Amino acid sequence: MKLYFAAPPLTRCIALFMLLPALSAGQAPPLITSIIVTGNRVTQEQIIRREVNHPQPAPYDSLQARLDRNNLYNMGIFESVRVYPRATVPGQAELIIEVVETIRTVPIPLIYYLDDVGWSYGGGVAFYNFRGLNQRLLLSATVGGEKTYSLAFTDPWLLGNRISGRVRVARLYRSHPVYQYRIRAETFEVGIGKTSPQKTFGLQGTISLLRRHVTWRDTAGWPPPDNDFIDRRDEVFQARLDVLWRTTDIWRDPTRGITLRLQLAPVVGLNAQSPDYLRLYVSGALFRRLTRGPRPFILALGLVVSRYDHRVPFYLRQFLGRTWVRGYHIAPVDNPPSVRGRLEGNNLLVAGLEVRRMIFPRRVIWQVETGLAAVLFMDAGWAYGPGEPLARALPAVGFGLGARIFLPIIELLALDMGFNRLDMHPHYRLGLSHKF
Repeated sequence: MKLYFAAPPLTRCIALFMLLPALSAGQAPPLITSIIVTGNRVTQEQIIRREVNHPQPAPYDSLQARLDRNNLYNMGIFESVRVYPRATVPGQAELIIEVVETIRTVPIPLIYYLDDVGWSYGGGVAFYNFRGLNQRLLLSATVGGEKTYSLAFTDPWLLGNRISGRVRVARLYRSHPVYQYRIRAETFEVGIGKTSPQKTFGLQGTISLLRRHVTWRDTAGWPPPDNDFIDRRDEVFQARLDVLWRTTDIWRDPTRGITLRLQLAPVVGLNAQSPDYLRLYVSGALFRRLTRGPRPFILALGLVVSRYDHRVPFYLRQFLGRTWVRGYHIAPVDNPPSVRGRLEGNNLLVAGLEVRRMIFPRRVIWQVETGLAAVLFMDAGWAYGPGEPLARALPAVGFGLGARIFLPIIELLALDMGFNRLDMHPHYRLGLSHKF
């Protein structure tokens, strides 16, 4: 006995490590015999159970329990979700699904400022988890710089077996962000989709009718490009196919995994002035946890390709500033002269890198989840065509920092402050989600 206790600490640690598998071998996971759902006051229980894939009766599987927790959390109607076994008799347990529902009816005051149109005022109301079936109904309207109204309804389980449906009616009246035109657009769209049981694969088809009325606003600013009509009325039919594949854990703020999205949108003009074109949109993102712990560093890499098959009207031209490459003004004329020509084109190729870290980890306080994250980023983008290939396009590069404020329902509020090396004045981007 004295010799055993006198053994060097390293030797004792190695012996204990070798004994651990034997000690734990006798502790088999309990047999899950039932699933109990608690905490749902409005959400119908069937809506929760259809997202849970843990088999029963079967031994408790911690990996599947974590996947089920993510499935429920990603529905967007719960502030928190816990999935854990609770012992009933020796060797058996029930699987507890414990949820905290988020706010269901949210008034949305809308007061915002855009560089090209000024202030807009309005509001709306969002009905989340409508009728306790995870349906969503959104109503909104604004006046001022932008005159808008919108109605959208979504049902993720319209026909059973994860077949979703969507209807949207919207109208927008505003100035073009670069040229001196006013645009009035009216849209009616209907969509139907299918999602795999694990939500790793999704397919969405949408058809829509779109009417645009484009009028010359005044003689100031940039002249009409390419001799386009100064009074144009477009009516087009659009069919859109979206294919999504993702392995990310938490959609609102992923810590690991991949997302890939492909969108094909052929458009057919319904009158002589209306264009025919095909738009291809491809995006991908990779997320990787760099450190462990409750506040890890997360690396996010993103790539976007947005391309038209041939020349399109001026109001469909794409601009790298503000949204795509943070650190530039959206209107090329308001950026340094040396980069104005790099910021506008038919097509875009954009790459981005972000390093994110949670400052205040997400937590539920009074049934509301809150949290704060910080972000460092760098974006690079190329605008090209028509007539200029990607190989000859010059890049626009921006960098900066930002904050992510986690809020109920709207996921998160993103504020980015970007710079570029030619113009060190800050340029801000405000959004309701990560850039990627």
